[in-house]
Amino acid sequence: MRERISVHLLSLPDIEAVHDLDLGAARELWALEKRYAESALVPLRNHGMETALGRKVILAVLKTAAFRPPPIPSVYMVEELEGPPDSGASSAPILMVGRTRYAVIGEELIGSREPPQEPCLNISEDFVMFPSRRRDRGRPVLFLLPPVPFPELEERRAAFRITNIVSASPCSTADDHLRGLCGFSTDNRLGTLIVAFDPLE
Repeated sequence: MRERISVHLLSLPDIEAVHDLDLGAARELWALEKRYAESALVPLRNHGMETALGRKVILAVLKTAAFRPPPIPSVYMVEELEGPPDSGASSAPILMVGRTRYAVIGEELIGSREPPQEPCLNISEDFVMFPSRRRDRGRPVLFLLPPVPFPELEERRAAFRITNIVSASPCSTADDHLRGLCGFSTDNRLGTLIVAFDPLE
């Protein structure tokens, strides 16, 4: 099954290499992710990597810059919400990751989506913040990297007999480690991605 999926991934446009990761590699990557988050100037949670590295099958993928954009934003700026859901003192969309609720106050812009219709600040070419969505100015904000769907496996999940499919982007230090571990090119025009899933019993 792993071999069939690796062959399928390698058949996709702009996928250069695929490497199977074991539990030891997953632990090393998560340790690097935690260390990176602890040293970040703005609080950061890579829920995507945490989720992916908890799956039973974990694949490292090397892709070109031309690989299709993510189907959802891969980075959000959020406020963590506490207590029961309320009627909402803010218009901020709510993002659920696991059992935690977040109010989205900024997000990555991805190519095919319509530009925001509400007032926003451009933090960079591909990231905007919505100041009016802030619920509590005293509440800290953080950057959140969620688990991201991987449509090319979702559409073949029955054929491959897999479930709980996610993808995630590693931080820079985990990316460097991953390239060395997998023998991937260090060319910075190429990027790494983790694709993970569980086999159906």
